[in-house]
Amino acid sequence: MNSKLAYLVGLIGGDGCIYMSKRCEYSVHIVDDCLEFHQTVIVPLFEECLKAKPTVAPMKTHLKRITYRTRLRSKKIAENLVNLGIPAGKKTFSMKTPAWILEGDKQTRKSYVRGWMDAEGCVTRLLLKRKKKDYIYPKISMHVANAFIRDELCSILEGFGIRFSKWNSGNMHGFAITGYKNTERYMTVVGFTHPRKLTSWGLTWHTMGKTIGCDSERRSESVKLAPSSD
Repeated sequence: MNSKLAYLVGLIGGDGCIYMSKRCEYSVHIVDDCLEFHQTVIVPLFEECLKAKPTVAPMKTHLKRITYRTRLRSKKIAENLVNLGIPAGKKTFSMKTPAWILEGDKQTRKSYVRGWMDAEGCVTRLLLKRKKKDYIYPKISMHVANAFIRDELCSILEGFGIRFSKWNSGNMHGFAITGYKNTERYMTVVGFTHPRKLTSWGLTWHTMGKTIGCDSERRSESVKLAPSSD
């Protein structure tokens, strides 16, 4: 078990699926609307960890938008991934963090969280309006229907000394990391691999970490929200 496999487990846990049908169709899918992410991260990851070359193809969502799917057909690989702790079929509420990840070293746990955040995380700016000034804070967040997974990810983040706030709304459960110090801590310890989330603030996370310094807040003369990346 290594950190790249842990990342793959987190990524499939968030944006992937393992099919093992009665018609003997065995395949692994990861869906994301960023083609660059498929080409530069997911495909090389499959080739290195699973020793097989997947295919990348466009597909339409139920909203008739174009997204992309990386797919690998293999009974052996599908079964191996299930043995690593990824449930086959619908996994919304059955997915749990495998014991080998929870008991693994820091790099393994960090990579697992990054996989989930590349899949389900969102990078935005939080707007706080005050009488004299409007404040903009960087914000990293995610939400899932599986409260158990949310709590496990938060527990890992807490172990890294990353501060966050948790919330529940209906059948969704999430957490948010806000403020310059807290987001800098997350980006330094965990970070992203997804190309859009790396540049959602207009900077790479390496540059972001140097830019934000240790200030507790920054004032903005013109209030403009950055586009979300999810």
